[in-house]
Amino acid sequence: MPISISGDGSIGSLSATEIGYLDGVTSAVQTQINGKLTTPGVWTSYTPTWGGASSNPAIGNGTLVGRYVQIGTLVIFRIFLQAGSSTTFGSGYWHFNYPPVNRSTNESVLPGINGIMYDASLNTYSTIFGIFEHSSTQFALGSAGSAGAANAVGSTSPMTWATSDLVRIYGIYEAA
Repeated sequence: MPISISGDGSIGSLSATEIGYLDGVTSAVQTQINGKLTTPGVWTSYTPTWGGASSNPAIGNGTLVGRYVQIGTLVIFRIFLQAGSSTTFGSGYWHFNYPPVNRSTNESVLPGINGIMYDASLNTYSTIFGIFEHSSTQFALGSAGSAGAANAVGSTSPMTWATSDLVRIYGIYEAA
C-alpha cells in the first residue's frame, strides 16, 4: 500500500515529530522495549558464615542457608538456621555475614535487620534484631531483655540452644 507524505513531513495522522521518534528504529518497537526491561531481581542462594565471638559454632547436620536479591542499589536478604543433632553452638555472641554484595558505608543508611528465633523445647518464638558491626561485612543479633535492655544472641543467650531450635533473619541494606 503506498504511503503519501504531506508537505509538512506527516504521514496520515502521524506528525513529523512523531515520525522523528522512530529515527534509528531498526526492528519491531515492542521487541526493543522488551529488551530494555529487566527482571527486577532474581533471588540468589549464598552460604552464610556463622561465627562466634570466642569460638565458632558448626552447623553439623543442621541447616544454614541464605538468599538475597539486588534491585538497583537495594539488597534484600534472608537467612535460615535450624540446629541439628550434631550442631555445636560455639561461645560468645554470634555473627553472620551479609550476602556477597558490598554494603554502603554511608552511616546515615544503616541496614535494617530483624527476625525470629524459635525455642523448640518451649515451643516459643521471640523477636530478634540485627546489631550492625561497624566497618565489617558481618552483623550480630540481639534480643530484647528485661527492662528493654538488648541481649546479644549467642550459644547460651537468650536461651540455651538445642536441636530443632531455629533462627530466621530478614535484612535490607544499600549496596555500595
